[in-house]
Amino acid sequence: MKRPTIAIVLLGLAFVASNLWWCFAVIDSGITASYRQEDLDRHHKALRQALAVAPLQLAARRRLNRFSGLHARLQVAILG
Repeated sequence: MKRPTIAIVLLGLAFVASNLWWCFAVIDSGITASYRQEDLDRHHKALRQALAVAPLQLAARRRLNRFSGLHARLQVAILG
């Protein structure tokens, strides 16, 4: 083959390889963004649930502390 033909074939192969690489990179970026969004949505949902339960946990802890204080006073009263 002549030199110009070899150069054209090599440049054509490089062009196809380059396009395949960019295609792969774009698809990979799209999939990564999709998984990232799902992960953010899941974390957002977990955070909303934790913030919704936090006041209930605080109230339960206050009731437990009141009960513990009453229990300690009763033990002192009973055991002297």
